[in-house]
Amino acid sequence: MLLDENRRAQVAFRSTIDRPTDLDYRSLGYYIGRHSGSRVPGLDGLPRNVSSDELKHLGAAAAAGGPVTMIHYVGITPGSESLKSASGGERVETFDVGRKELDEVEADLNQSEEKPDLVALGVPHLSAGELGQLAKLLDGKKVKRGTRMYAYTSSQAFDFVKRSGVMLEIERSGARLTHSTDAEISPLKKLGFDVVMTNSAKLAEIVSSEGEVKIRYKQIAEIVEEVTS
Repeated sequence: MLLDENRRAQVAFRSTIDRPTDLDYRSLGYYIGRHSGSRVPGLDGLPRNVSSDELKHLGAAAAAGGPVTMIHYVGITPGSESLKSASGGERVETFDVGRKELDEVEADLNQSEEKPDLVALGVPHLSAGELGQLAKLLDGKKVKRGTRMYAYTSSQAFDFVKRSGVMLEIERSGARLTHSTDAEISPLKKLGFDVVMTNSAKLAEIVSSEGEVKIRYKQIAEIVEEVTS
């Protein structure tokens, strides 16, 4: 990665997804990780208004799906104005990624339709902005009995939302906010959890590979709708 020639895109992906959901970004990243192997991927087709949080989750999912250490985002990464410039002009294998491919990823990661006893959000950590969005989704709702909901964040974001009142809004629903840790390093089975619901492809891959806990992989709006009343 320290040499220019090793940083060029060696495989390309074109997304044809219009208005991606939170889950689409994660599933797209996972697909890229699965099909890149040890090659550096380039990705075209993202919306121009894609957020840093969406790129964060896409990149984390890619690194969970395979040994991906960097991604060229066309139109975003400096020097990657096109897939051609990202690859240094070299011809590379190209994958078109649409709804069919993302549906296959979701089906692969979603192992169960059982009632979850844990909802885990924030792998990687949720930003202060994402916590604000979660608070809005949870407004006026209560987490159902028999299910625990945890949102994981950094210590900096935790302090910010605690001061701003967002933390209180989240925890009023029965959800809990914690910082500087997350579910991927927790002994979920030993803690008594059998079915974990998440919108994190990274967590889904890690937990499912251990084989002790079942994963339900859904987008955040669907999760909140199902586990709250």
